[in-house]
Amino acid sequence: MGEVASLNDESTAQGGFGFSRRSLLMGCALLATGGVARARMPQRRYPYISKAQLEAMLPKLFRGWHAADSGALIMPPQDELSKKLYEHIVTRVYSNDAGEAVMFLVAYNSRQIDEVQVHRPEVCYRVAGFDILSSTPTNVAIPGGPQVASRVVEAQSMQRKENILYWTRVGKKYPLNWGEQRIAMLEDNVAGYYPDGVLVRMSSIQPRIEDALPKLKRFANDLWASTTPAGRRIIFQG
Repeated sequence: MGEVASLNDESTAQGGFGFSRRSLLMGCALLATGGVARARMPQRRYPYISKAQLEAMLPKLFRGWHAADSGALIMPPQDELSKKLYEHIVTRVYSNDAGEAVMFLVAYNSRQIDEVQVHRPEVCYRVAGFDILSSTPTNVAIPGGPQVASRVVEAQSMQRKENILYWTRVGKKYPLNWGEQRIAMLEDNVAGYYPDGVLVRMSSIQPRIEDALPKLKRFANDLWASTTPAGRRIIFQG
C-alpha cells in the first residue's frame, strides 16, 4: 500500500495527469530523437526546372547536327512509378548533311527519392517488343570533361535493329546497374541531400554496333562542346 501511495503522490506531483517521472523522461527522449531525425532528413540540392528550361539547355543546331522534335522514340514505361521518376522527357532526332541520324532522349528529375530509380533502356525496349541482344559497359571520354561510364545496347525487333548508347547520372555518379543506382542515392541521402537524376540515351538504326558506336560517341562529344554550362551539368556532370 505504501508503494502505491508513493506512485500516486509522484503522479500528482507531476501535475495530476497520471504521468510518472519515468514517462515524462521517455517522452522527452522520443521527442528529441524525432527532432534529430527530422533535422537529418535529406534536403533538395537542385531547384525544379521547367520543361522549357530543359529544352533550352539542349541545342537544336550544333556542329553540323540539326534537330526536330520526335514522338516516335521508345519511351520509358508509362506507369505511376514513371511519374515519380521523371519531371520532364525531351526527345529529338538529330541528322547531319552526311545523312547520319541519331535519336536522342533526355529524361530528368530534379529530386530522386525513396525507392525511385531511373528506368534503364533494357526495360523500356523490352516493353516495346524488342529483344536485347547485348548490354555491355563502355566509356565516353569527353575531352576537357568527365569520363562517363555508359552502356551500349543492341536491341532487335521485327522491324529494325537499334544500337543504343546511354548513361544514367544520379548526383555525380554514373551507375551502371540497378544496385549502383540505389547505392548512389543512399550515399547522397547520408550526405544530407536528395540527388537529381537523368537518363541520357542516343541511338542509331544500323546493322552493326561497330559502325554505330563511334558515331554515337562522336555525337556525345559534339553535344558537350556545344552545350551551355547549365546543360552540361544536367546531361553530363551533376
